Amino acid sequence: MRYKQEKKESLNRTASSILKVAYDLFLKKGYKNVTTREIAACAGVNLGLISYYFSSKENLGAKVMDYSNKKLYEKAFETKLPEDTGPAEKMCVYTILLWRYTTPELYRLVFELADSNLSNIRMGETFTDLAWDVIKAYGLSVTPMENEIYLTAFKSSELSLIWKMTNHELNITWDDISDLLLSDYFFNIGLSDQIIYDVLERSKKILNEIS
Repeated sequence: MRYKQEKKESLNRTASSILKVAYDLFLKKGYKNVTTREIAACAGVNLGLISYYFSSKENLGAKVMDYSNKKLYEKAFETKLPEDTGPAEKMCVYTILLWRYTTPELYRLVFELADSNLSNIRMGETFTDLAWDVIKAYGLSVTPMENEIYLTAFKSSELSLIWKMTNHELNITWDDISDLLLSDYFFNIGLSDQIIYDVLERSKKILNEIS
């Protein structure tokens, strides 16, 4: 499965320039330490164009998160997996690859935006499709609403655990986080403990092969 482009309104050259400049400044200095006037100056545009294209700094921050997620998904899905990789294993492997490709600076930005209630926990279309492939492959009875709840819980826990790990509040590893989050999601949608164990073990072997 390849990365699927999100169905979003495309930005023109000026708006794209503003977005990329904001992304770079937020990563370098932090969301709260960057003003829209500074973004406009670095992008070489009139300050009013930020309001015109993005309405507010808060909305620009949300668009920056969409932009960074798109870059991460594109990079992760460039990784070719063995042809016989199952859908559950794909979900595991791509989830872990996304973590690997997320820089410390990007994590800090995500935490800052989440703390400011600017970053909604949203699943990209590609990630949701991966989850549905698992549900279909195992013939599970899960409604779209139930799956959205389980995926939201996944993403909420992901952010919380990574925050606690990076701040040394929990003595856990990336393997601990992946095993916990992925096994919880698979259990919620109805996979048995044995199947979950087998999926996680196969996923680790695939990651070792492609690393």
